[in-house]
Amino acid sequence: MNKLIVLIFTLFCTSYINAQTTATDFDISDCFGNPHHLFDELDSGKVVIIDFVMPCGACLYPSKTVYNIINNFRNNNPDRILFYLSDGFGNHNCDTLIVWAANNHIDSSTIIVSTPTVNLIYYGYPGMPKIVVLGGKSHHVFFNKDDGAAGDSIGLCVAIDSALNANNLITENVSIINKINLFPNPVKSKSTLSYSLTEISDIEIEIFTTDNKKVFSELNKNITTGDHKKEIDFEKFSNGNYILRINSEKGSHSYKFTVQ
Repeated sequence: MNKLIVLIFTLFCTSYINAQTTATDFDISDCFGNPHHLFDELDSGKVVIIDFVMPCGACLYPSKTVYNIINNFRNNNPDRILFYLSDGFGNHNCDTLIVWAANNHIDSSTIIVSTPTVNLIYYGYPGMPKIVVLGGKSHHVFFNKDDGAAGDSIGLCVAIDSALNANNLITENVSIINKINLFPNPVKSKSTLSYSLTEISDIEIEIFTTDNKKVFSELNKNITTGDHKKEIDFEKFSNGNYILRINSEKGSHSYKFTVQ
């Protein structure tokens, strides 16, 4: 009995610790017979979000939260985001998943799959619901959490934003923007953005709400190398969480902050 407990504990820890930082490829047909090759989708600039669910009530709230966030991103990035709904192990028939999605107003653009090839175990401990965000030609895992966005919607937004920009980065110059900080954070009224550049570049500063609505944008031309500071007035911002994004000519970086 003790050996069995140790074995179960070991398997639990191994699966949790070994959660991947890169995606596992698959080449499948979805529940409607459409073909999908994951690495081809990522290499073409798509962002793939997989929602691993049991088709039951407990998975509904996280799935709807993720679905609503994704739709907000789709407004600004049409045809770039693919939303997969998977049962994690291929142990439900397609009709069950299709009916569950339809009954919960998850629309027909969702890619529904039931196959052990799209396997939950590749992304750590097999708890559901689990959300993973995959992007870039490096097939990177930008987000991997049980209970999905229900407890970390801003983290999910930052992950999708980073994944959307992954293929815009030039590998040898990914650190052109360094030492990003906003102080104080949380913000009361005004705060100072600081960052450093390793090359001359135009810099665009953008701020988004967690539902991807842009509330601030400023373009600065020909910013020199070295350290820079800029004071931003948040007096008119509502309390809540935000995402600040700095866009250079060679990539983008995101930063989470809170207004109180």
